[in-house]
Amino acid sequence: RQSSLLSLITFHWMSDVIRMGNTRSLHEDDLLPIQPGDEMRHMTEKLDLEWSEELRRNQSSGKAPRLWRCVVKVIPLRDWLLLVGLLSLYIPCGIAIPTLLSIIVSLLVRERSGAMTSLWACAVVLPVVLLVKSVVYYSYCFEAERLGMKLRSALRGVIYNKILLVDKETLQRFDRGHVMALCTNDVQRFEYLLIWMSGVVSCVPITVCYMVQLASMAGVAAIAGLGFILFLVPYMGLSFKLASAYRGLTAQATDKRIGIITECVTGIRNLKCLGLEENYENKIREIRRTEMKNIFHKNIVTSGINIVWTVFIGIFSFFCSLGVLVSGDNLTPSTVFLILAMGGVLSLEIPTAQYGVLLIAEVTRSLHRVQEFLVLPNLSTADAKRTKAQVPEEVEWGITLSSVTCIAYEDNNNVLINDITVQLPEGSLTAVTGPVGSGKTSLLLTISGELPLASGELYCKGRVAYVPETPWLFSGTIKENIIFHERYKDDWYRQVVKACQLVEDLQKFPDGDEMVVGERGVVLSGGQQARVSLARAVYAKADVYLLDDPLRSLDVNVGKAIMDDCINGLLSSKTRVLVTHSEYCMMRADKVLLIEEGCVEREFECSDEREIEDLAALAVDGQASLGLDSTKDTSETAEDSARRPVQQPTGIFIDEEDIVIGNISWGIYLRYLTAGVTGIALLLMAVVFIIAQVVSTAMDVWLSHLSTLDHAHQQIRDNILIFLSLVIGAIAINAIAVILFYFICCKSSYSLHQQMVSSIIHAPVYFFDTTPVGRILNRFSKDIGITDELLPVQLVLTTQIGLGQVMAVSMASFTNPWVLIGSVPLVVLFGWMTRYYLKASRQIKRMESVLRSPVISHISETMSGLETIRTRGCQKIFINRLYELQDHHSKAYIMSLGGQRWLSLRVELLCVGLVLIVGAAAIVIFALFTVAVLLGLGLTYSVNLGRMSQALIQRFSTVEIFMTSVERVTSYTELEEEPGYRIPYVPPGDWPNSGQVTLDNIKLRYYEGGPEILKGVTCKFEGRKNTGIMGRTGSGKSSLVAALMRMPEADGKIFVDGIDISTVNIRETRKRMSILSQSPVIFRGSIRENLDPYGEFADSEIWGTLERVQMRDVVENLESRLHYKLMDEGSNLSLGERQLICLARVLLRKNRILILDEPTAHVDPLTTEKIQQALREELCDCTIVTIAHLPTSLTECDRVLTMREGRITV
Repeated sequence: RQSSLLSLITFHWMSDVIRMGNTRSLHEDDLLPIQPGDEMRHMTEKLDLEWSEELRRNQSSGKAPRLWRCVVKVIPLRDWLLLVGLLSLYIPCGIAIPTLLSIIVSLLVRERSGAMTSLWACAVVLPVVLLVKSVVYYSYCFEAERLGMKLRSALRGVIYNKILLVDKETLQRFDRGHVMALCTNDVQRFEYLLIWMSGVVSCVPITVCYMVQLASMAGVAAIAGLGFILFLVPYMGLSFKLASAYRGLTAQATDKRIGIITECVTGIRNLKCLGLEENYENKIREIRRTEMKNIFHKNIVTSGINIVWTVFIGIFSFFCSLGVLVSGDNLTPSTVFLILAMGGVLSLEIPTAQYGVLLIAEVTRSLHRVQEFLVLPNLSTADAKRTKAQVPEEVEWGITLSSVTCIAYEDNNNVLINDITVQLPEGSLTAVTGPVGSGKTSLLLTISGELPLASGELYCKGRVAYVPETPWLFSGTIKENIIFHERYKDDWYRQVVKACQLVEDLQKFPDGDEMVVGERGVVLSGGQQARVSLARAVYAKADVYLLDDPLRSLDVNVGKAIMDDCINGLLSSKTRVLVTHSEYCMMRADKVLLIEEGCVEREFECSDEREIEDLAALAVDGQASLGLDSTKDTSETAEDSARRPVQQPTGIFIDEEDIVIGNISWGIYLRYLTAGVTGIALLLMAVVFIIAQVVSTAMDVWLSHLSTLDHAHQQIRDNILIFLSLVIGAIAINAIAVILFYFICCKSSYSLHQQMVSSIIHAPVYFFDTTPVGRILNRFSKDIGITDELLPVQLVLTTQIGLGQVMAVSMASFTNPWVLIGSVPLVVLFGWMTRYYLKASRQIKRMESVLRSPVISHISETMSGLETIRTRGCQKIFINRLYELQDHHSKAYIMSLGGQRWLSLRVELLCVGLVLIVGAAAIVIFALFTVAVLLGLGLTYSVNLGRMSQALIQRFSTVEIFMTSVERVTSYTELEEEPGYRIPYVPPGDWPNSGQVTLDNIKLRYYEGGPEILKGVTCKFEGRKNTGIMGRTGSGKSSLVAALMRMPEADGKIFVDGIDISTVNIRETRKRMSILSQSPVIFRGSIRENLDPYGEFADSEIWGTLERVQMRDVVENLESRLHYKLMDEGSNLSLGERQLICLARVLLRKNRILILDEPTAHVDPLTTEKIQQALREELCDCTIVTIAHLPTSLTECDRVLTMREGRITV
């Protein structure tokens, strides 16, 4: 609805929503609709048009484009004029307020005759000016923030459109994190740009007018305070530079800490199996100490800035007054209160201007970063050479490549596809194989149009559907992911689901295909994700299918069924290109291409089975998955489903603990503040803060007293020294208070973090199975970041402003007790109004926060699924979806802004009322008594009360929001702990000796109330023997290993050399057994740290072990040798080398019990032989338990057990 002018300037249009928020829970439908001019579509299209015109104009002139010109033009002239007009009204009001206060005080100190009329006039005009200033300022703030929101939406929109236009290779080179930062951090700076620019615009004229006015009243020497203001410029610059340097050091430590925690959380099973909990706790603790040291140093620097603005009025008043006294002039009450009033205004204007300048600099850098991204070549323009090739009329080719070459973005030396010429018949199946990094995926991306051609010609007949190697799913239902914006056709949908072997999976889910899969499909297993991704492509009924190894993560039988029923079934009439290493798949293809170093090394028909076997052997490398021939199985099994509790179809992984309804309990505040110190330290800090506020007030009182003295007494040195002592004392005591507060906060944050680390590391593995990694990392990144850096600053400011407000009301009441009659009701009303507002605003703010996440998630999902989106031609659909999501968020954001200004104006009105009461009471008191100076001081404090009240509410609201992070952190310090950690018994050092393992009626559930996976297993693994365990997927083999490693604790008894392992410390149990799995377990750090994480062995022993696994020569040739740093998951070594490093670690530890989980499944034949040789020669004295899917993997075993449905059958 259209609001009236009065409703707009008073924000009355927010009243209904705030009233609803106090009577019931608010929902999105309760929010007012967004205005058409504020919609993202409108703003994005305008900015897109301006940017296109800017590019066109600068291309013709040869000049570089300037994005800032487009940003300025996208805001209508009417809006710019409105902002300028509001500022033009605000500046005179800011100048007039100190003048009026000075006039009132000068009238109060005159004789009674003739002063009353002027006093009453000024007492009425002052509140009116304050009222006009408030209405104008908050109208400006709202309009500035609304325009900032529109600029943010417009920039985010054009960046998103560009993402959909840039090829994937270029986007990857530009770094995904960088692009996400553009869409979040960089564009969000525009939200605050215009509001902080008001300080830049208003500060200079206000300061100049003040100095001119002060000089005309008290002489040029009175503007000595200007020298202090000028001193602040380099002081602030140096402080910000130092703070920025410490922030950089902090960021480095934070990145390192988060990296280790990420490695810890994602590899928690491996970490627990190796017994490395204490090692990681110590690593994190050391990095955390460095991080907190830098944070504390940064806080000390910023405390200097805080202290300056806390005592700015006192310091400014001292220099101005000193200038007057040194020049020999008299310091009159009117001059003093003009100085005090000016100091109050400038203490707000100057920091606003300084932050505005910093923000302008940041926005300039952000614009440069955004522009750098927007000028990247579009896929269409970069691919100008993609044309229709000449196709022979007598052959129906589905795909033709003629001398096609592709290079990496702006890197002519990195050739992805090198001079490939190939013709694929329409309706044929072509298998593409080759080592990792040979160019298989690049070939598919080139055909799909995702990689630009450097040279050559390419023809592709009909619509293309692409299935990426890593399945891409968006946060929706399974059906929505399969249909993917196509029309729903029930018969075809059922055929697709059946062909992709999803029927049985959907029947297991409580909501079938209506189950929400969560972000990136986290609810589904890897195999299920792959099949849903394939089903999406099949459902599209495309003409050409590009399949990037979609069967590699599937069970053998499931993969064969999909190959026969889907790829060579439903899709048999389509042109198909399948990346695979499977002999089974290659034997069913019409043609096979062997790709090596971006070239087609061999191309032949699939008629010779021996040739196919040779080709498959050539294709195998250290990282290749053998698809259907692999023993790896990541599809959903009985064991997988048992680990994952049944999820509901909506809100699968919504973190309900993040949604805070109501107030944060005082217990959370107390827990935070006492986490690192005692209550005595808190009491001491409170006393220091109170003293600091008293001393700060004493400066004003003494200056007021000094103005009542005659000229001779004002010139007495002791009086000036007392004033100087108060100023220095205020600075010193405030510094002690603030630094002490930051010290307590740092200690508390450090303590809470370490408690959370310990709690997480010792939590049962079920917690990690049911909690998304992102949620855990969010606690250690965002929540700890807020607790470390943002919360302490806001708490300090809230404390200082709150004490200052108490002192202001006390001074006004002390100087004029009659003020209490009018002020008490106003204070009560202020408290009620604040509570009334906060009850609704929390809900609006929460809604705004909740609605922001889908916007960012949508952009992230789009970047992950670019190939799928573009090959399906769904760009417009995803753009419209972003517009919809952003408008939902903008609607809540505008309501949040409106709510803030609604309260701000009403609190300001209360303070205007208080000024009126104080002014009137001062006149009445003046008529009876003559106490002009104290009355003037009380009036000055009352004028500043409005600003202080606003700041207090804003800071307290921010503190409440930040305290939710503390609440989330504390919840993670109280997680359930695996019970075995507290068992004190540690067996002798030589345990186990013979390595005999006995299982007695072992039953295992992964979570309470879950299905029983092991059902009374009883067996014995003879010491120093190799026992094989075989069984189909889901039979319980992995669960048997989990029971041995006590992840989780099983029911029944497990004896190792006669000792019940449930009576042994759980960490010791795991340290005395070794596991060698099909995926090497490598941690970030040196080779030595990976081989000897406990630091128990000499270098000579480590070199000897490396020689025994034939890795000594490799390590000796590395830079730094044993101290060579391994990257995440050891990615700077080959897969085979990583597996040999793991084998060397097993040999070093000399454990008597070894569990083998297909350690040679994914390595080349040479590495396989090295591992087998080491097992035969070095571990013949150990008890070995070998897990396998196939009998051929158990030829070395002394005995083989077969499992079925959680029981030993043979």
